[in-house]
Amino acid sequence: MHLFQTDDDSPMRLPAFRLYVGALVLGTLAIQIQTVTIAWQVFDITKSNHANAALALGAVGLAEVIPFVSSVLFAGHVADKNNRRFIACTSLTVMLLLSLLLFLPSLIATSWLKLCLLYGVVIGGGLARSFLTTARQAMIAEILQRSQIPSAVRWRNTLFELSSVIGPGFAGLLIWLNGEYLAYSVSSILFIAALLNNLSIKTSHELQSRQPEPILQSLRTGIHFMLSQRAMLGAFTLDLFAVLFGGAVALLPIFAEMLNVGPLGFGLLRAATSCGAVIMSIYL
Repeated sequence: MHLFQTDDDSPMRLPAFRLYVGALVLGTLAIQIQTVTIAWQVFDITKSNHANAALALGAVGLAEVIPFVSSVLFAGHVADKNNRRFIACTSLTVMLLLSLLLFLPSLIATSWLKLCLLYGVVIGGGLARSFLTTARQAMIAEILQRSQIPSAVRWRNTLFELSSVIGPGFAGLLIWLNGEYLAYSVSSILFIAALLNNLSIKTSHELQSRQPEPILQSLRTGIHFMLSQRAMLGAFTLDLFAVLFGGAVALLPIFAEMLNVGPLGFGLLRAATSCGAVIMSIYL
């Protein structure tokens, strides 16, 4: 329970780290609100047939996961060789522009065109998020001393999971209050705030870049390292299969309708999946 102790060496005493976690929290809230709202809107379009709704909701998850997983190694290579803050800011800008496209379905009468637009935004968001995630993880070593990194990682993970709890519940509340477009508006504002926070971060030192090497060699080195670390590989594989085959989170809008709890209940159901992670992050 020593997470919230702020001794002299605490990373939270540094303005750059506070801006960093501020950008993390704001960006995570924006992504969670957007993700939950898109899922609810897809369900609303397809709910006349539960079989079609289940397929459409599952496709939302695939549309996000496949671009993210397929590009994350390349994103890591790019983050290795370039300015991480610039990559993070560019990714947030792309996600902001994509969030503005979510206002267009109100102008489209055809359901399948609405779905195509929503899936397109999800695919683009998955790609942008892979670059944001890798750049953001590397940035932490540019603003802190090595001795501060373990504490900083605990702060980062706890605040990320806390945002993952608040975001879906807040999204459900916004949809319940005034529909999807209020939620999209709040999400866009949060993306802007996250971008401004990220632009304000001043790195104290640059990471020493390795000598340039071909991308295929860089990817091969990364894969070889992962395969050589049995504990890491086991945890990664277990998590991957649990996420891909063991989760029913994508179908929660259907359960929310069956339980007659509406968008607010759906948001709370989505939030519940991160509650355990928050408790363990605080404990550890």
